[in-house]
Amino acid sequence: LQSEVAAVTQAAESGRYQEALRDLDDLVVRLETAARQGDVSPSREERISAAIGAVRLSLETELALQK
Repeated sequence: LQSEVAAVTQAAESGRYQEALRDLDDLVVRLETAARQGDVSPSREERISAAIGAVRLSLETELALQK
């Protein structure tokens, strides 16, 4: 999961918001898989999902401001 977080961060810091959103989608898939396999507890999954939602909103806002 850390590599996906790093990819989102790098893309966002470079202003590549669409790429960051795609990387965020990849992170969601990896998180769901990790949770199903028991590698992430339900409470941790919930916290990470909430953070992903906040980041997604921020990225979508940045994209909207560019239009």
